[in-house]
Amino acid sequence: MVRARALVLALALIPLVGAAALAQPAKKPAPVELDAPLDGDAKPAGDGKGDAGTEVQLSDDDAPSGDPTGTKENPDAPRTGDETPSDPTGAPAPRSTSYPIEEVKRPLTLPTNTSEISLGLSTKVDRADAEGALRARYGITKQAQVGLAYNIGGVFADGSTPPKTKFNTGKTIAVEGTFLVEDWLAARIRVPMYMQPFAIGLELGAPMKFHIGDRLAIVALDDLVSIKLHAFAPSIDNEHANQLEVLAYDINSHTSNGTLAFRGGVLFQQSPKLVIGGTLAMTFPDFKGTGQIYPMFGLLQYSMSRRLDLGLRLGFDSLATANTFGLHAAIAFRI
Repeated sequence: MVRARALVLALALIPLVGAAALAQPAKKPAPVELDAPLDGDAKPAGDGKGDAGTEVQLSDDDAPSGDPTGTKENPDAPRTGDETPSDPTGAPAPRSTSYPIEEVKRPLTLPTNTSEISLGLSTKVDRADAEGALRARYGITKQAQVGLAYNIGGVFADGSTPPKTKFNTGKTIAVEGTFLVEDWLAARIRVPMYMQPFAIGLELGAPMKFHIGDRLAIVALDDLVSIKLHAFAPSIDNEHANQLEVLAYDINSHTSNGTLAFRGGVLFQQSPKLVIGGTLAMTFPDFKGTGQIYPMFGLLQYSMSRRLDLGLRLGFDSLATANTFGLHAAIAFRI
């Protein structure tokens, strides 16, 4: 009887256990990794980061660009960090070749392929004696420069009897060449020629310009020696003096063999456009050891731009003679 009751109780519990089993969620099978190493294969080195099934974070440098072709890049945008532009050819950055507006900073020769034309007018204060000269120079290279000058003539008393004040046409032209030896030193040769009667001379100079800081310069020896080669040594600035030499030559009188001059001066750059200065010289006419002449001048130059200069010079052709006081105005233009 007892066995029968136990059997009936077991049979009654079987449906309850089956229902409970059916109520449990089924377990999903583990995914099979196709690239997973098989038993016996060598495991990859590293700490396992970045393996299949693991999310890999991209750094800022690896992030995809919104402009893969670079067409939207701005080459003028400011650079930050350690970005350093480089020249793939390895060539050094070009140096600036612009002509300074400050006279003190200017070189002794013009830059390459630069032309300059200038007009100078001079007059004496106490008498009618006004003359002019036209000049041009061209920079072949940074070191080599050529030039041309022409004495226009002027208004002064000629050599007739009695003297007559009138405009006298200039008859002097000059060609010159300048070579830059050092940044502070050049060598200059000029050949002035008088057309009628024919006369020719030779002028040598060693222009020097010592820069002292950004506002001061010392200049010297631009015109050192003038030598007579035939008849007399013509002047490119003084047609009146040329005519006096012509009168002496026509009557077989003595004409000057030339002049030796030691000239120096100081330039001060008061502002980027304005320079003031002065020059003093000791001149030996006819190469004589006596009768020296001491010219002295003050000057102002205003540079309206790198291309245009206006200049004014006033002083004495000879400190010993008061009536040699005069003015000289000039304008220079470069292209």
